[in-house]
Amino acid sequence: MTASTHTDIIVVGGGPAGSLTAYLLHQAGFSVRLFEANPTVKRKICGEFLCFEGVNILSQAGLSALLEGDGALPGNGVKIVSNTHGVIKSDFPQVKRDEPGGYCLNRQVFDEALLNVTEGAGVMLHRGSPITHLQHQLPGWQVTTQLGATYTCDLLVGADGFRSIVARQLGLTIPAPKKRYALRCFLPTRRKNERVIEMHLLDEGNYIGIDVVEDYCVNFSIVANGDTLKQHGGAEGVIRHYYQTHPVLQENIMLPDPMPPIEAMSPVSHRVKDCIAPDAVLVGDAGGFIEPLTGEGMTIALWTATTLAKQLARCRENRAWHQRNRYLRAYKRQKQWHYFQKSTLAQFLYWFIKQEQAVDQAYRFLSQRPQCQEAFTGVINNTYTPLRGFCALALAALIG
Repeated sequence: MTASTHTDIIVVGGGPAGSLTAYLLHQAGFSVRLFEANPTVKRKICGEFLCFEGVNILSQAGLSALLEGDGALPGNGVKIVSNTHGVIKSDFPQVKRDEPGGYCLNRQVFDEALLNVTEGAGVMLHRGSPITHLQHQLPGWQVTTQLGATYTCDLLVGADGFRSIVARQLGLTIPAPKKRYALRCFLPTRRKNERVIEMHLLDEGNYIGIDVVEDYCVNFSIVANGDTLKQHGGAEGVIRHYYQTHPVLQENIMLPDPMPPIEAMSPVSHRVKDCIAPDAVLVGDAGGFIEPLTGEGMTIALWTATTLAKQLARCRENRAWHQRNRYLRAYKRQKQWHYFQKSTLAQFLYWFIKQEQAVDQAYRFLSQRPQCQEAFTGVINNTYTPLRGFCALALAALIG
């Protein structure tokens, strides 16, 4: 071990979770190295909407300027289309206070900007440096890069996504079957886009998410069962099928011929046995990824980064670095409760959208009660926690 290669903390993964974790821990006084496997930032498969909770997290970290540049468009509301083609549109609760309810982001632009801010703050950034081997030492870890360079740290943070090498080498990954697929492409529109996100509920629990990325272009994503892909001959066939059978999609979106590139990923969820190990911790998708029905992957990434950073800052303030695993356990408890609420909501919604008659009845109910619509969109947008949101929804139903 040498002073030049040892740091307090090594973070693996330069996405939003890893970048923000590294930034906040450096701000708290730790020495931090950040390893990103790719030499350049890629535009990842993502709905690209940062909801209200995520906006607040960036604001509290002093990083609101990241939402003022190119590739960030304020989002004002949501449009939900039922399986019978009924449409509900509602503003996010913040819009009444002249605040954006969230932002539609170009992930490539956002991720690069956050990574640059992190490096500019003083974090030692290693781009194009995949980590290939981890070895637990007492205390701390030794990591080895693809080029054979070794570095040591007291604490290892895995922020390398739902295919996390860190989680796998720690023995924490639970294999997930590839039963569902996320498809993403960018499609042109006939007219200038409204600043709303859209969710279209389909058959068999499939759904479409649409986010505005430019004035005349949308991020068009479908989550579908593997059987659906087989039935329609693959990704392009699935997109063409739902486009042709759902008139609401045709009102503004155009389907060019030939089709633009379609990207796919599977599985669409990631489970781990635990989010901590001795002197190691997982954040963001590496620590568990919920199917993107609630569209909050980026927010969960930022939340886990902030929550971990607060615990470790407290550890440093208490001069208890030798007891850091105790603070990791406190992070785990917070994450478990947060994840329980989010995953329960996602599982309920996924079950619910497969009940086609119930979806239609819910549409009829919400379409006649604007206050209920606002409460429901507040849950989707993370203005409210699931529990508080459904209490607000129940109260609005009683009043309305």
